[in-house]
Amino acid sequence: MNVRNAEDTLERALRSAQALADEIIIMDMESTDRTVEIAQAFTSKIFSHSNLQYADPARNLAIKEASCDWVLVLDADEWLTPSLIEKIQHITQDSHSADCYSFPRKNYIWGKWIQHTGWWPDHQLRLFRNGQAKWQGDIHQKATPLGSHIELEATEENAISHDNYPTVEQFLERLNQYTSIQASQEKKTQSFTSSDALLRFFSEFMRRYFALEGYKDTQRGTSLSLLQGMYELVVALKSAEAKELLDSSEKSDTAQTLHRISLELMYWSHHMQAQQGKSIQKIWHTLLKKLIALFIKFS
Repeated sequence: MNVRNAEDTLERALRSAQALADEIIIMDMESTDRTVEIAQAFTSKIFSHSNLQYADPARNLAIKEASCDWVLVLDADEWLTPSLIEKIQHITQDSHSADCYSFPRKNYIWGKWIQHTGWWPDHQLRLFRNGQAKWQGDIHQKATPLGSHIELEATEENAISHDNYPTVEQFLERLNQYTSIQASQEKKTQSFTSSDALLRFFSEFMRRYFALEGYKDTQRGTSLSLLQGMYELVVALKSAEAKELLDSSEKSDTAQTLHRISLELMYWSHHMQAQQGKSIQKIWHTLLKKLIALFIKFS
């Protein structure tokens, strides 16, 4: 477990893991609260690492300290349910098990499990034979399996629980932190225009809200889709700012971009109405959707 200032959630995470762990390894990243004190009640294997703002680059170092045949990676704001503990015990005791296992993850955002908007099933590789998985170190990049890999069925019984963002304020704080890190990792940006900004925002918003059915998560889904669009926009802006591209004089065909966005919004509007409509309405909106798709293809 890699942790930093996790006093509010750490004990729950450790108590859930204690039921099956032969050893608990904590890699603390310069916590300034009671995190280390809480961890000491569960393990003596507590190591220190510089604060990198996110855990991924330090995960491999924590894993190297593991002496058991199997490794389970857990974040401080996650916890295991009894059904998942039983599943993990079965896997680790079966000689025919695969080398790596990915679990679905139940993300609680602002107090509620988000079942769409790209937040479910959110499979994460978290259980593996020692030495059979590694993290590349880039932000939000999933672990790489080095051996045979099984992705468990997306059911609640198989899911890691994750208290992801308790409040809107915390979401925005992490958004600012993570976008700075991701912008510093972007290497391909050679230009930046108004069209780039519009496409970055609306492409992610439409992907989350329509393609990933964020509208089914009601107000939270709408808000999260907008915020994820903003996330991509802020990454682009910070990257452009760092490369001194915000004053670029490169031609931007904003009118054409807005036309494309409006067509895609019309497409998704008819898609939703086709799903919710009855007989003739469904046929009508399906035809309009296909017609708009042709306009988009050849525009």
